[in-house]
Amino acid sequence: MKKLASAFLLAAGLLCASPISTTVKLVDAGQPPQSDGHFYVGPYDLLINGQTVAALCIDFNDRTNKGQSWTAYISDVSGDISHTYHPTFDVKYQEEAYLYSLITQPGADRIDIQHAAWAITGGYWANSAAQSYIDLAKANYDTLDLAGYQIVSGINWDNHEQEFLIYTPPCPTPEPASLGLFGLGLAGAFAARRWRKKQLSQNL
Repeated sequence: MKKLASAFLLAAGLLCASPISTTVKLVDAGQPPQSDGHFYVGPYDLLINGQTVAALCIDFNDRTNKGQSWTAYISDVSGDISHTYHPTFDVKYQEEAYLYSLITQPGADRIDIQHAAWAITGGYWANSAAQSYIDLAKANYDTLDLAGYQIVSGINWDNHEQEFLIYTPPCPTPEPASLGLFGLGLAGAFAARRWRKKQLSQNL
């Protein structure tokens, strides 16, 4: 029983581990699409492991086309960022996570928030409106619960796809009561299997 429970917890830990590599597809550029006159702004739709997630583009220097698929690392903003494009930009990624929390709100100023995100890690020039969001992010990023915020970074260093920031609900921590119920279920299944094998052997 203990071995089975340990294996279950290990598998759950691996599913929540970061960074991992997976296939990513840019499905759409904003809903509804919105342009600053030159580029479409976020939040974009990425298809990851069969699920569509909203994404904030944080990389102005590279290019990704609608419908394009690529292999990417998924790294937790608050964890190991060694597989991102900027492994020393931990605070900047956290600032962009704060911007993500703003751009995904109804009625958000999507253009200026997007420009602010591009400016933080992408070298994009920020006008006064975008700069106000950068200042807001610098002042408030440490108030944000970073659990669930992740960075999507292409693994092809010769031809980078753009880097994105997403949010997925964090993996739950099993409570003792839940583990107890899980253990009882396993014990019951194990006992039923032994009883069935015993009955079959007696009928032979």
